[in-house]
Amino acid sequence: MAGAEVLFRFPTQTKVNDFEYRWTGGEHDGRVIFAAVKAAGADFIHIASEGRDWLSTATLGGNLTITQLAKVAQVPVIANGGMHHPAQAEVLEEGHSDIISLGRGAIAIPD
Repeated sequence: MAGAEVLFRFPTQTKVNDFEYRWTGGEHDGRVIFAAVKAAGADFIHIASEGRDWLSTATLGGNLTITQLAKVAQVPVIANGGMHHPAQAEVLEEGHSDIISLGRGAIAIPD
């Protein structure tokens, strides 16, 4: 389909019922996965958190986040979830993602 864009959406490495879980292959597996996404023709990568604190669910180890790792695909990376306060947009300034998407944090009465 001409003009179509391809978006790959991933959850962060934690699980809905296990917030302490991290990818067992960590950075290595992430590099393999995101290189494959690039080869598949991705135009964007969207990585969604479980809605808690974005940075804690996105961190692989040390200071590296899954969204920073996704940048190996050389396409725009969108961070989502757990960004309930405007100050959390700092993930852009710190190079964790290229774009953020907001849901609940942008709604006046999120309940």
